Amino acid sequence: MMLSLPVMAQDVNNTTMLSGTIAHVRDGDTIEVDGVAIRLSALDCPENGTRKGNQATKVAQQFQGSQTQFELTGAKT
Repeated sequence: MMLSLPVMAQDVNNTTMLSGTIAHVRDGDTIEVDGVAIRLSALDCPENGTRKGNQATKVAQQFQGSQTQFELTGAKT
């Protein structure tokens, strides 16, 4: 069973920070923090279902359950 801390967002100098627990890894460059999908900027991993994409997802899964903090840019992909 995985427990996660509540997502906390705060505005610091016009920058929104999000902190919480990585609850799920969608693929090599997309994770979920308490149901909020986070696409990691400057990272472009191959898609799941390919050899390299599956490998990238395995690497990202090592961080599942970890505490994290993000600066949200508002960019949409």
